[in-house]
Amino acid sequence: MAAGSWWSRFAISRGAIGSALLLTAFGATIVGGLYTFVGPNSAQAAYLSMMLLLSPVRALPVRWRIGAAVWAVAIALLGFSLGIAAPELLPICLLLVCLVQGFFRLGSVASMTRSPVNLLVFAGLSHTEVATWHVFVGAVVGAGFLLLFSFFLPGGSSAPLAPAPLRARLSSGVMLASGALLILWISSAIDYPYVSWVLLSYCMILAVDTGHVVERARSRILGTVAGAIAATLITLAPQPVPIIAAVIAVVLCVAYARSGNYAMFVTFLTPAVLLTTSSEKPAYIVGIGRIEAVLAAAIIALAVTFITHQLAHTRLFQRSTDAPFTPQQIEGTR
Repeated sequence: MAAGSWWSRFAISRGAIGSALLLTAFGATIVGGLYTFVGPNSAQAAYLSMMLLLSPVRALPVRWRIGAAVWAVAIALLGFSLGIAAPELLPICLLLVCLVQGFFRLGSVASMTRSPVNLLVFAGLSHTEVATWHVFVGAVVGAGFLLLFSFFLPGGSSAPLAPAPLRARLSSGVMLASGALLILWISSAIDYPYVSWVLLSYCMILAVDTGHVVERARSRILGTVAGAIAATLITLAPQPVPIIAAVIAVVLCVAYARSGNYAMFVTFLTPAVLLTTSSEKPAYIVGIGRIEAVLAAAIIALAVTFITHQLAHTRLFQRSTDAPFTPQQIEGTR
């Protein structure tokens, strides 16, 4: 591989870095303000809602952005309410959320990726001493901020795409739901602590069309391994090095996300997450947990994609064999 080609993987525009700096600075101010004046749970609700909208505000037209912001708040309230009143309905609601998210698909790309994750995390918040209004205020402030901020940001690197055909959007929702329910069931059965990480990686891998799932899974795995190793080494350095590194990683992962460079986005996302995750476990143990979660998500995503491809191929074959012969085909058999 040529040196120029290798170096181009890291290339990023000044505009992307500038918008990432602004978004990170203002986002941190919003989250920090909520943490100080309302509480940590409102701050978390705002953060989760902003993360949900990162992709939509980059790719969606204005009307769809507004719909995505409303959807982010609805997911927060739905997940929190389920955790309090009817946790047994979580699988059914997870299925419905996955199907709805499929309708936000543009072309061959999912413009929204983490609705199922937010539903699960907000359901978990209900087990703590959190008031509903804390979640509502945080979600509204977070979604409203990112929606408003999106009007001042330059567009992403890709041209606007038209909505995918109805059949493709339904298929995307069904694939997403199949793996999400499997992940929820397995994680509940073995009491797995990183279920949200598995589900997030699964959603991100299936955000592309079936022809690029293998490449997306490989990028997710390699980026996570590289990021986990880097984060573990950084934690060995004295303060404030880990904090500075975490800030840099956050800015760069947002910048690469806006540039559409998924491999580099994941590479910097992993240390951004690991360096800001409070855990009593050693950094390398949390890093291994992150890698395990991504590997599990990749396996499930590849299995679901393979099964879907086989079913589609079988359905297409049956259609071709059930179709009536044309006069030219009949003539050719004589």
